[in-house]
Amino acid sequence: MTVSSTAINGDGVLGNADATDQHFALIVYNFAGRFSVAGRVVDENGRAVSAANVSLFNGPTLIARMFTNSFGYYRFSNVLGGASYNLVVGSKRYVFNPQLVSLDSSDLDSVNFTATSGP
Repeated sequence: MTVSSTAINGDGVLGNADATDQHFALIVYNFAGRFSVAGRVVDENGRAVSAANVSLFNGPTLIARMFTNSFGYYRFSNVLGGASYNLVVGSKRYVFNPQLVSLDSSDLDSVNFTATSGP
């Protein structure tokens, strides 16, 4: 069966003689959306740490890796919800504590890291 949309802005009510009557229903069960995880990486004085390596893990599996921009920001998009993820940050000059986050029903836009001086 193929469902095609003819008019998204209609009421979709059956039997009222307009062209938007729909003869189907869509049911979604146990749906895990996709969200973003984002934040900023700074040093102990609040200055941006650029080119820090940020990794997103689901258990032992690496999901994605990226570098912070020149302002210390990073963003992972299209991350599957309904799971917990470890965020790990690496840099030559600083040490960071990993963070465990749960991505349940919305974007996480403030997963920030503050560094301490490294070895």
